[in-house]
Amino acid sequence: MILEVVTDHQLWIWHAYIGVAASNNDINILNSSNLFIEQWNGNGLAIEFIVTGRQYHMGYYLVDAIYPRWPVFVKTVSCPMGDRRVLFAQKQEVARKDVERTFGVLQSRWVIVKGGRVTVRGDDEAGSSSSTATPPHVRGLPMGFNEVLSRRASMRNQQAHTQLTNDMIEEVWNRNGH
Repeated sequence: MILEVVTDHQLWIWHAYIGVAASNNDINILNSSNLFIEQWNGNGLAIEFIVTGRQYHMGYYLVDAIYPRWPVFVKTVSCPMGDRRVLFAQKQEVARKDVERTFGVLQSRWVIVKGGRVTVRGDDEAGSSSSTATPPHVRGLPMGFNEVLSRRASMRNQQAHTQLTNDMIEEVWNRNGH
């Protein structure tokens, strides 16, 4: 089973996607994830931020090394060389601990995969609680096919990934009094 989760430091889960491991590789998951499909279609969150004076128009996710070099993913720097990269790697690893903590909570709350089969421990087994599903909010305006292709290409731009990573490294360095 494949589990894709977007969370924040307070363990608020903003997005979850579950796929079958045998039918999904990393690219298939990204191509079928509602998170990215909504962004490609122009219905995702409109996020803008400035890093080292450069404006960015897409949010990003802290990920590990298996993800592609896309500007929507900020990976840790493996084998960091130089003080700036070492500091960035340290700061990102601290932030990624929130992700690991979320998976720990999910695994303790629900038995996701056990003995080769999927089982879910629901509310009845964990005590009385209730949950309510809320409908998704539609954001943005519908886009034409060319706009979808353009947005998809911008989300996969490896040069933009490198630029964002370098800008983030510099921003972390500057924010830490250097």
